[in-house]
Amino acid sequence: MRISLSNFPTRTTHIPLLWLLTLALAFLPCLIVGAAAPTVTGIRFSNSPPDGQHNFYTVDDEIEVEVTFSEAVTVSGKPRLTLIFDDASISDEVYATYDDGSGTSTLTFTYEVAEGERDHDGVAIKANSLKLNSGRIRNAADEEANLAHNSVSEDSSRKVDTLVTYLALGEEHVPASPILFNEIGNAARTAHDWIELRNTTNKARSVDDWELSIITKDKDDESIVKLPDEEIPANSTLLIVNRDPGSTPLAAGIEFGSTDKGYGAKHLYLVAEELELPNDGRFMLILRDDDRDTGTLRALVDIAGNHFADTSSVPLDAGNVWVRDERRDGHEKNAWEEAEYTGLGYDRGAEDSLSNGGTPGYDNEAIKDRISEFDSEAQITISEIMLTTGRGRVPQWIELYNNSLTDAVNLNGWHLEIENYTSEDVLVSRYAKITFQKDLYVLPNQTVLIVSNAARTAEKYAFPSGTRVYNLYDRHRDDLDIESRWDAVLSQEGFYLALADRRSPNKPIDEVGNLDGKRQTRDEPTWELPPVLTEDGARVSLIRRYGDAKNDGQAAARDGKKRNAWISAANVKLVGDTYYGDTTDLGNPGFRAGGPLPVQLSSFQVEHTEAGIVIKWATESELNNAGFNILRREAKEGEFKPINATLIAGAGTTGERNTYQFVDTTAKTGIVYYYQLEDVSFAGERQTLATHRPRGQLSAAGKLTTTWGDLKRQD
Repeated sequence: MRISLSNFPTRTTHIPLLWLLTLALAFLPCLIVGAAAPTVTGIRFSNSPPDGQHNFYTVDDEIEVEVTFSEAVTVSGKPRLTLIFDDASISDEVYATYDDGSGTSTLTFTYEVAEGERDHDGVAIKANSLKLNSGRIRNAADEEANLAHNSVSEDSSRKVDTLVTYLALGEEHVPASPILFNEIGNAARTAHDWIELRNTTNKARSVDDWELSIITKDKDDESIVKLPDEEIPANSTLLIVNRDPGSTPLAAGIEFGSTDKGYGAKHLYLVAEELELPNDGRFMLILRDDDRDTGTLRALVDIAGNHFADTSSVPLDAGNVWVRDERRDGHEKNAWEEAEYTGLGYDRGAEDSLSNGGTPGYDNEAIKDRISEFDSEAQITISEIMLTTGRGRVPQWIELYNNSLTDAVNLNGWHLEIENYTSEDVLVSRYAKITFQKDLYVLPNQTVLIVSNAARTAEKYAFPSGTRVYNLYDRHRDDLDIESRWDAVLSQEGFYLALADRRSPNKPIDEVGNLDGKRQTRDEPTWELPPVLTEDGARVSLIRRYGDAKNDGQAAARDGKKRNAWISAANVKLVGDTYYGDTTDLGNPGFRAGGPLPVQLSSFQVEHTEAGIVIKWATESELNNAGFNILRREAKEGEFKPINATLIAGAGTTGERNTYQFVDTTAKTGIVYYYQLEDVSFAGERQTLATHRPRGQLSAAGKLTTTWGDLKRQD
């Protein structure tokens, strides 16, 4: 617009004031170009969680947010904006309040994390949530700011958890607690999850009023179990499971707090039905010495896991067993590693897999590699020998037995010396010394086989996945000069065997046979071996005799170089139909005769009384018997289920007669029940002893009895 003086009045001496003001207001928009209210141009988080907290804010930490405007603004009052937590015990939305920046274009809003709040996905900012809250945000021209803004999505580097304070520890911090999380079994099946606590001291420790809890994405420090008023023995472990170990791959043990301390294996277990470990490994276990402090940072004893991080930080995911380096804090990644399979702590039928790794219920050092590490009464002995190949059709085998009730041994690197009498049945070297070349674990009170060649077996329970068998043909055919896989490696007329550990190859820990074992001599057998075949051609093994069993089940082997140390399997009560080679074999491969034998029943009775159905049974002898289970079903083809809440304690090892009684108070009249009696050895082995079916319905007057002749062994 062009302004000309010719437009003004010609008389300039007096210009009315009102006329001038009107003219100024008319042209003011032309002089002030582009004026507008302040707007939000950016919004972001401006701080990060403190170092050492793994991307987590915790109690009393401040979350800061910067809001940038198009121009400097002045703030009065307490404007606020909304933060979103994915899991907060108070609310999913919390408010960051104005803190600083008035007079500039950048304002800071802060929120202080409160007890009980958590967000494992990352804090977010809600769109258009900046509110004046009775305050003001305006520019120098006193114009109110436009508060519209975008959202800020979840940021995994800014999470929230109120239990992380305990974890702000130096990387070299060593836990001072005497009881630690030692192993964790996160099974693919939740029903098989377990946790092992270890007493690292030389004296028993009480766990009265202690509590184990878990934090997961869906659980905020939730109790798993409160420990009873009992003690974990010195240098021992407590296994926490969610059901009786007998219904899982784990070996049976002694229930924590049980008055029956047992005669054999001493590992303890406690059933915690609430135990359930997430398969993704995102959890933290917390052990406290006061159950009143759940959900707080007080009374912490130990932790395991890193629930607030991804599995790349602390990998405790499913399908594996994890073992702890006790020098490290349980939240550190390098505190845990995958445990290998050994079989120790598991039912002998458990498969060889990482899901059955570790040594549940046993000390981490329970697997030895030399005899000097065993206690004074423990022995690794040659317990049974099959001397014939059955006319070259099936392999010979040598059974080794571990009589320790607490320790296992790895035979990798051990030595076996073999001397043979020169006879027609043996074509291999007269003398040889071999060194075992793979991991071969002999578990407490159990056995392994050294075989001349692989063969079939009816008892897969005794030899699961071949883990208890060592094949000489596969690994030592050159050492022994074996030409055919069916060649005999032991003479039926005379032999000598010596077993030595890896550290002392020239100091045998066991010697058996009727030769002297000296390579430079060609001696004659000092005594005649028993027949190796029956009259009808069945193979018969030689079974070693052991002395009288002690209360703890251990028994010393007789001198294996003397005739009276051996007996023909034809003259021994055998454990079921076990064989390695031929179905007609007479022998006990996989089970030491005189070791974990089945309980010998003499009677089994069922009687209906006013108190319920009374089940009675008697045993003539028991060996390594932890106890019994009573199972019941209502249909002929139904599933037998245990009805006793805890194991009915057995007598351990005894040659005396014992009687037992159990009352089924849940049975209903008018129903035909089937009952089954099962025994459980200290090694965790289970065997059905008898099945009973009442003839007709039970009545108050009916007494139903079976005797030994009526008992039926179940496969």
